[in-house]
Amino acid sequence: MKIYNISFYILFISLVLALSACSRDITDGMAAGRLHGHIDIGPLCPVERNPPDPNCQPTEETYKAWPISIWTQDRKTKIRFAIAADAQGEYDVDLPVGKYYLGLDKGDGIGGSNLPALIEIKKDKTTEFNITIDTGMR
Repeated sequence: MKIYNISFYILFISLVLALSACSRDITDGMAAGRLHGHIDIGPLCPVERNPPDPNCQPTEETYKAWPISIWTQDRKTKIRFAIAADAQGEYDVDLPVGKYYLGLDKGDGIGGSNLPALIEIKKDKTTEFNITIDTGMR
């Protein structure tokens, strides 16, 4: 019985170590930089007011409804399925050094957007890129 218990613990510890290694960020051990910016989505109501109607301001759900992905430069491999923006539309993504395309998963935005866009990540630098999505609502 003791041999089985020891084998079980060794197997369990090996599994935990393997899973923790798999969950590391893609930039571990690589030259990396950061992509930072603001996502502006709107209009969200047919009539804009000044001051803006709080019900017509983007929320985290709004940003989730317009997912933005990151692709390799050749556009063959999607490496990040959705950029997570906070409630104010700010986002940060750590990426290995290289060139990438940002694109909307829904197309180019009904009223237009500045995507797709080619961005370059440099070692230990922050690349700023603000995203604008026009919903087409008038």
